[in-house]
Order: sequence, then C-alpha cells, then structure tokens
Amino acid sequence: MISKVTTVQQDGVSTRDTSQFIYVRNQRGDSLNVYLVAKGALSEATGYTLQTGGNTAVLRARALNTNSELADSLTMDFNDKDYSIRINRRDLYLLYPEYYKQVRQQIYTDQSVMGVFGLLEDNIGDYPVDLVHPLLLTTRARLDKRLRSASIVTPRSQSDDIKDTWNCVYDYGKDGKLLSVKAASGDDVRFRKQLSYPAGGAIAMKVYRNIEDRQITERKMTLQPASAERVKWQDHIVETGKNRETELSAILYKNPAQPVASMNLAQAELLKLTVRTKNGSRE
Repeated sequence: MISKVTTVQQDGVSTRDTSQFIYVRNQRGDSLNVYLVAKGALSEATGYTLQTGGNTAVLRARALNTNSELADSLTMDFNDKDYSIRINRRDLYLLYPEYYKQVRQQIYTDQSVMGVFGLLEDNIGDYPVDLVHPLLLTTRARLDKRLRSASIVTPRSQSDDIKDTWNCVYDYGKDGKLLSVKAASGDDVRFRKQLSYPAGGAIAMKVYRNIEDRQITERKMTLQPASAERVKWQDHIVETGKNRETELSAILYKNPAQPVASMNLAQAELLKLTVRTKNGSRE
C-alpha cells in the first residue's frame, strides 16, 4: 500500500488530501489489481492481466466493479532482429540489445505485468500508467542504458482524427546513466526529463510536460533509490485555457507488503488495510 499526501495551493487557498493505493499481485506476477481509496471510500479499481503468444504480449485492463474491459488494454509486438517493440501497432521503441533481452524475458517469457509498466514509465503515449505510477516511483530506480529512441502517436483529446507524433530521444552519460529524455512533436518539445546525480546516491529530476497546450506541468523531484519508501515532488501547473496557476506538492509513503487471501478485495477489506498518514507518521 502507498499513501499519497497532496497539498494544493490555488487562488490563495490551500487544501490537503490523503489517498491510498493498494496493489495486489499474484505470485506468478501476470495479474495486478489496483485499488484507489479516497475520502474513506473506494474510488477506483482496475485489474491488469498479461498474456503472451506468437511474439506478442497483450496487457488487458478491466474495471473490477463491472468486470468490463477498458480501452486502456494494449498489445506489444517483439522484433528480435532490430531489438524493437511495437505497441498498439503504431508506437515503436528501439532498445539497446541487452535491455531488449531483459525486457523480452521479463514481459514475454515471465509474463510480468510490472515489466510492461517499467518500460512505459515516462507515460508519453496513450497508456494505462497513471494508477501504477506511485508504485514505479517507490521502486528502486533503473537508469542505465535502456531505450535508444521511440516514435509515439497520440490522438488529440478533442478529436480522434487529429494525431500528434512524438519523436523521443534518450541521452546517456559515459557511465551509462540516463541524462535526459526529450520528446518533440514537430518543432515543439512537449516532454523533457533532465536528471542529475548528486553525492550520496540521490537522483535529482526535472520534468516538463506540455500536452496539447492545455496544461503545462513543471516537476521537481529527488529520489533516494536505496530508501525509496518515501518520495516527494513539487509541481507548478499552468492551465492555459483557464488562465490559472497551481502549486502542488505530494509525498508518497510506501508501507510493507503483506499477504492477502484473494486478489479481489471488497471495500470493507480495503478500508481495514488503509492507514491514515499525517506528517509522515501513522495515526
């Protein structure tokens, strides 16, 4: 379980909110259920399952309350000749050979749901990453040579007929550590992640995201991979259409894992598992 404490300052008013993400994974690792508890009630519940065959992996997402499949499901086609993965028949990722072999083993052979989310953690494409993002942030970071480049196509939110193509470039230092990720649509850079490595093993990160010019988010974050149970970041958000600016700070607290009898948890069971968090300590 991960507790998320969010403080928002907007129009001179400050609000604070706490929510919990509960992740339940089976022993094989090919199924993951995510429950979001907010304001003392179950807010969202999504189940992910991974199936493979014929050089293709399929991640299916379904709403647990209605057991209906969601549009967030995606397909991944592996090409061993050029070490590439094509997602949803349109997005193309080129990987370094060693990382491709690891990803193929993890996703296709071992059928690991988390392997899929780890590959797509930047969430540039139209992927079902949001609910799993807190878990990725509190997992030991991997920033060695992984991706060479990517070409990603996303539909505009107001029209499926209009699409943007994102050309993603990954830059690494001589030691193999990731220095930056840049995604441009035409001449406009819409996503940029810059990383630095201060003393003590920390990872400092700055992220700029501009989706369709409707909302611009600038994020500052510092990770401590050796102790990822607590993650904090700050966002400066500009909503251009509403001419509004927001300052947001968030802290994630990761609780120790514990076994449960079933992946499908009722709301009463979920509420028993949740822990209120105040100033980093349990109440």
